[in-house]
Amino acid sequence: MFNKYSFQYRFKENFNTTQIKAFLTLFAFSICSNEVFGQPILLQHVNVITMSDSLIRYNQDVFIQDGKITKIAGKIKPKRKQKVKILSLKGKYIIPGLVDMHVHLKTENELEDQLLYYLAAGVTGIRVMDSKSAQNELTKKVTDNHITAAPKLYLSYIIRRENSYSQESADSLMSALKTSNYKFVKLFSLSNDSTFQHLMNSSKKYGVIVCGHYPIYRQFSKAIPIDFDKVLNSNFKSIEHLGGYTQLPDDKIALAAQQTKANNIFNCPTIDWDIMAYDLMYPNEYKQRFTYSMIPKNTLDQYEQDYLTNINKAGGNDAIIDQKNKYLPTYQKKINILKNLYQYKCPLLIGGDAGNLFQMDGFNLYEEMTLWSQAGIDNFTILQSASINPSLFFEELNKNGTIEEGKSANLIVLEKNPLDNILNIKTIQYTFKDGMMFENAILRSKLGIH
Repeated sequence: MFNKYSFQYRFKENFNTTQIKAFLTLFAFSICSNEVFGQPILLQHVNVITMSDSLIRYNQDVFIQDGKITKIAGKIKPKRKQKVKILSLKGKYIIPGLVDMHVHLKTENELEDQLLYYLAAGVTGIRVMDSKSAQNELTKKVTDNHITAAPKLYLSYIIRRENSYSQESADSLMSALKTSNYKFVKLFSLSNDSTFQHLMNSSKKYGVIVCGHYPIYRQFSKAIPIDFDKVLNSNFKSIEHLGGYTQLPDDKIALAAQQTKANNIFNCPTIDWDIMAYDLMYPNEYKQRFTYSMIPKNTLDQYEQDYLTNINKAGGNDAIIDQKNKYLPTYQKKINILKNLYQYKCPLLIGGDAGNLFQMDGFNLYEEMTLWSQAGIDNFTILQSASINPSLFFEELNKNGTIEEGKSANLIVLEKNPLDNILNIKTIQYTFKDGMMFENAILRSKLGIH
């Protein structure tokens, strides 16, 4: 019922780089908990979940300096006369910062709060999958290495149905993208079969990541999907929303999962989007969502008003229940697909894809994690999908994704162990982004969330 590309919830490229850098830099100073901006930090007596494996390294000290994890040991003594911020975390846990792999940026007026929502949720990286506007202007306006009070932004170059490519033009595009600020190509829609083949040939030749919606083109008003085997054997790196799999007969899903694993193709299911877009929590179950209790009152009141308006426009109670019941088999099939991908150890990516009413930027990852857990996916795999797997996807495991010496200090502090219960991800106390420490309580207060 709710359009995920609705103008009031989606990105418009009309903001100014100077303004963005100014407010983010000033804001970093005002909310960063380091007593001296960039000051070394020593985390003492903390339980470390590195995500290299599922073991817990109990009662460790972790030293952070110049945005890096420089040392992990049973006891660390700072150098004499070195001014260090010491944080005693006895009984608490640290894990790598989360990466939301399906994000749509908002307008200039909403951008500041949106980025802080991600930090408050422990999200230190976001894969920008905006599919409303081309991002060539966005790349010019935002240089991710200069943004401080925000997650790392992985920007995308969008390809749409109106874009056709010969082999020569595809080569030219990929060659240019290789040295640009774009981190990957997002396929939103496709013009024809040959364009897909040319793009995949070029992406392999130049080492450019291509991912996105399952490739489908239109011919005489008919939607024609690219052959499933062809996609799985191409250089297509991740599939969004389980597209393509949903069109397979049930008895072919297990084989498709095995082929997915063999070709190391990532999947980003975004099943919470289905939940909210098709009113699967209607009429009142949505009020039990974790995010519902956190939404600022003014926003929540507006959501409730919009919800009632949309229900009436759709035809009222009976129409919504009918739509819900019609979509349930598709949703259940998606859960079965997710279970098969998990069973065959396919690489998974977690994305919040927040854009419907009652969803929240950053925190919507928790809703997605909860749904995966209910589907039977173990907590370590869920956390992998938000940490080490994104680093594998972007081929930067040498920098991020695990808590190890020499890697970026992107991590979060939790009061409870998320391996015991994935809902413990909600007990976040601190977020570290490149060594800058942000206190969750301060961020929440700034944002007006509970």
